Amino acid sequence: MKESIFTTISRMGKKYGLFQTIRFGSSVILQFIFLSKFYKSQKFYFDNKEYNYFINFLNGTHTNERIIEIPLIIEVIKANKGKRILEIGNVISKYYNFPHDIVDKYEKDENVINQDVTDYFTSEKYDFIFSISTMEHVGYDESPLEPEKILKAFKNLKSLLNPGGNLVVTMPLGYNQYLDKFLKEGKFGFNQEFYFKKNKKFNTWKEIGEINNDAKYEENFPPHANDLVLAIISKNN
Repeated sequence: MKESIFTTISRMGKKYGLFQTIRFGSSVILQFIFLSKFYKSQKFYFDNKEYNYFINFLNGTHTNERIIEIPLIIEVIKANKGKRILEIGNVISKYYNFPHDIVDKYEKDENVINQDVTDYFTSEKYDFIFSISTMEHVGYDESPLEPEKILKAFKNLKSLLNPGGNLVVTMPLGYNQYLDKFLKEGKFGFNQEFYFKKNKKFNTWKEIGEINNDAKYEENFPPHANDLVLAIISKNN
């Protein structure tokens, strides 16, 4: 179910406070009005394919990395139509509805399995698993801090794939220092990694050849990434 404007306001109010929510909401409205036409004329490119930026007023995607994460992931979802799909983190249902399982430890919803990603198990494997800006929180925004928990999480997710299945994740860089370190050291065992960088003047993005070692995450309200990785694990057997 797509999130209503009232649910969005309530969620943000609880997290950031009323003043910041009103301030952000006003900014989002003004930016949306002035920039919606601008983004319609802009494109970004990945794997020799042209993509439209994803503009969603209720969730302010024109202010953050969702502007490219959503179209990138939806394209892969469409390519896996009819297959058994799992999402880690309840994100995509706010924008796009289709049959799939969702595991999210914290978000309560009748369609969400509230289980830790490191513990989730099912005898029926998946053909496609994806996650949008969620994995960076595993073991990092939890108590106690457990930096290597994210490695356990990816190991478990790979075990949930059918032979020939794929895991695709997007994660911001500069947010979780341990994630960035493991990524540089190749500890995740990704088969492919693709990096994107934001043009700070406008929320436009381009693919770059390698990881940005100076990636900075903007903690100021609203928080957002300047660098992003799209990573793939393929289970060949």
